[in-house]
Amino acid sequence: MKACNLTDDLLVEILVRLPFKSLCRFKCVSKSWCRVISDNFLRQRLPPIVTGLFLRSESAQFKKARYAYTSSNGTVQDCNLNFFPFGEKSTVVHGANGLLLYFSSALRTYYVVNTGMKLWVSLPKAQKAAQLSMLAFDPYSSTDYRVVCFTAWRAQGAELEIYSSETGKWDQHEVKFGVEPDALSSRMHYFNSLLYIIANPNMIVAVNLKKISCNLIRLPEKINSLSHVGHCQGRLHYAHIDGNKLKIWMINYLNRSGWELKHEINLREII
Repeated sequence: MKACNLTDDLLVEILVRLPFKSLCRFKCVSKSWCRVISDNFLRQRLPPIVTGLFLRSESAQFKKARYAYTSSNGTVQDCNLNFFPFGEKSTVVHGANGLLLYFSSALRTYYVVNTGMKLWVSLPKAQKAAQLSMLAFDPYSSTDYRVVCFTAWRAQGAELEIYSSETGKWDQHEVKFGVEPDALSSRMHYFNSLLYIIANPNMIVAVNLKKISCNLIRLPEKINSLSHVGHCQGRLHYAHIDGNKLKIWMINYLNRSGWELKHEINLREII
């Protein structure tokens, strides 16, 4: 069968099963293959690979923030963060996909640090003090990032100040969650322009940072301190530990197919 006779849907199902090196080489097969492989839809279907891990320790031996990354031969190595001159005078408040968000309370300045390329940038000063800040960066969708600051809580909502790397400026917004702010947890996840916030007792608040609108997603079980939300291969996932059981659900939010239990693992059998 010739490459040009394969439909895009069938081609995607084949390509997502290939090693990454083969996938890169196959971009040279034809213009249509190059277009499909370069498309964000395929990239979202690919399994994620952990390339780095950021950690902080309060021990006397490791007082500084550390970042470890996986090298080409599969070993884990420390990444030197000394290239960032404000590391000692600022604090890491959030991180996303290789970027770290620092904040200096003395200078009232945010910094975004690219640990892989060893680059950093200081942001313009925000107009209001933030009660909670997070970095929204999804390289599968765009190379641009946002810094989201919750500056004040309102009845079933909040005031936001959002910095966009695309425009280079801060914008202020008001958003309605549909739940009271004290129901929100600090566990958030950003994917495909949506900020997902876990909320009590069994909800996810999905904030669209482009439209500044909210949607509530009901979870299959009540949350606890070990509940988390993330994404894999273009789908939203919810992980929940109850006793010795780890449950992982997934949802296809594009067609609203609902939650589906993907894995149920007895932790006693693996620990």
